[in-house]
Amino acid sequence: MKAVLAALLVLSFIVSVSARGIKPGDVLEISVAGSEALSKKVEVNENGTIDYPLLQDRPLTGLSVREVMDMLTLAVAKVEPNNMVVVNLLSEYKLKVSVLGQVKKPGMVLVNKGASLQEVLLASDVNAEFADFSNIKLIRKDKGFDDALTVDLEKFLSTGDPSVLPVVESGDTYIVLKAKQSKTVKILGAVRNPGFYAAAPNANLFDMIQVAGGQMDNADLTKVRHITTIDGKRTDTVTDLREFWEDLGATDRIPKVREGDMIIVYKKTITWTIFMDYIRDAVSLFTVYLLIQSYSNK
Repeated sequence: MKAVLAALLVLSFIVSVSARGIKPGDVLEISVAGSEALSKKVEVNENGTIDYPLLQDRPLTGLSVREVMDMLTLAVAKVEPNNMVVVNLLSEYKLKVSVLGQVKKPGMVLVNKGASLQEVLLASDVNAEFADFSNIKLIRKDKGFDDALTVDLEKFLSTGDPSVLPVVESGDTYIVLKAKQSKTVKILGAVRNPGFYAAAPNANLFDMIQVAGGQMDNADLTKVRHITTIDGKRTDTVTDLREFWEDLGATDRIPKVREGDMIIVYKKTITWTIFMDYIRDAVSLFTVYLLIQSYSNK
């Protein structure tokens, strides 16, 4: 019975979406079987038209999805006979976001409601090799560039704190700026003095961590993230520094650091010191409990 009700709800939703009139700002997904050139996602312009070769000057405002599908079926039949046309109204369950700058697919992307910034960048095929993830500009709908917000995705990547990321909204515009070539190494995470440091000749990951004051007590040296560029290609690796010491002190094989690199030292989920503090506190509480019990019995 529940399955039947769920199916009826889905069906009624589809009927209501296909029946309501199309309006400016809607996004239509046009699929033409056997024709990749005629299959695309288009946005309805302010004047009601769409940038589609067969219906460029025809206003669609007020028409239903079914009516548009019938119109396109007749238009496509003239150039692609016997091809089936399907039109979906994506505006009802998708977020429409624009991404510009250092991406391989600039322009509008459609993502599911609740999508993260990472999903938006992935949909636009971000050019991670040249993108400045610490300075992504966000322009909300009906706002100008002067009101743009700055999103620091690097901070999220280093801290894992989701509160630094914005909630993706329909109408957002994200501008991914080009990263400036840095002459320094950026060191983040569980080091005593995070920041930017000059790359010493032949310095490796461990050397640069010491330049930043050394690792903190809660640092996890088994997961040191190293982002670098080799022969024009950006690489992102995680290195276990401890294995170099355990392997007969093979510190000469620790990855070298270059100008513009980023090093992120992650924190342990729980350190030995913290664990011992928990044990000490538990023992202290238990001792107090025993003393109270002993006093009460007297």
